[in-house]
Amino acid sequence: QPSVAVSAAEGGTGPRDWRSAVPDPDLTATEVVELQLQALQDNDPGIAKAFEFASPQNREATGPLSRFSTMLRVGYPILLNSACFSVLSALRVSDKVYVVRVEVRGGQEQKSLQECFLWQLTTTDEGWMTSAVLQDQPPQDEDGVEVSQED
Repeated sequence: QPSVAVSAAEGGTGPRDWRSAVPDPDLTATEVVELQLQALQDNDPGIAKAFEFASPQNREATGPLSRFSTMLRVGYPILLNSACFSVLSALRVSDKVYVVRVEVRGGQEQKSLQECFLWQLTTTDEGWMTSAVLQDQPPQDEDGVEVSQED
């Protein structure tokens, strides 16, 4: 069972049931990121939920769901089945854009790795939705040493 470490940065509330969550204007940008990261800890069903919280432009660029799933498995494997994550900071860039910085610790397949990501969210009629996820720093082992992802 993965653990979740979250902060209350910019309105985050910590763990909640991601399975029943839907995009909602009442969710903060940080809560959307937390929900997506919790969902991705459950792999396949979570990938579909994360895709549901992607902005329409993001879904158009990364979809359909099968393509989005492959993109996560190949480009962001640490997000799947992670051991835990932490929201490090959240910054409202404008009325319509938020950036949330998170640290993710790998699960079974990537157990000693940790990586930081920037989640960019835009507001829509449905609330905050993810428009991009970018690697913030290279993967590191538990001692903070950069790790190559190439085999």
